[in-house]
Amino acid sequence: MVNIQNNQSIVINQDWLHKIATQTVRFLDYQQFDLSIVLVNNEEMQTYNKQFRGIDKPTDVLSFPFFADAQPGKKLKPTCKDEYVLGDIIIAPLYIQEHLEERQDTFEHRIMVLLVHSICHLLGYDHIEDNDFALMDKEEKRILAHLESVME
Repeated sequence: MVNIQNNQSIVINQDWLHKIATQTVRFLDYQQFDLSIVLVNNEEMQTYNKQFRGIDKPTDVLSFPFFADAQPGKKLKPTCKDEYVLGDIIIAPLYIQEHLEERQDTFEHRIMVLLVHSICHLLGYDHIEDNDFALMDKEEKRILAHLESVME
């Protein structure tokens, strides 16, 4: 189940966001897992970014996987019903809006890309090394192609 909590003031269609998240987890066959999405302002995001990454400035999105040992492309294997959790995603819509021009993107598309990116992180994908980046990029493109076909 996808849960969205809105702690900020930028207008965002939560039904649309819920649909993107639901379509993504369904496409990846994780519809039985819980996913939490929290929308925060820049100040709250800066606090999280400093606390968890040691970077004292806001960012667009942070991902907190439930399964810290998740491996890209390998199915998560919960051992009990309480472990059917993908994790938490924190999104800062204002930060995203403030950086759209440099990205040459629309607000909605950028949110969709970042949500997919974050869900990939929850499933063990990363982009630190070049080969990891290529694997994550391929998965993101596969998911985005699916979303673009079902979100029309």
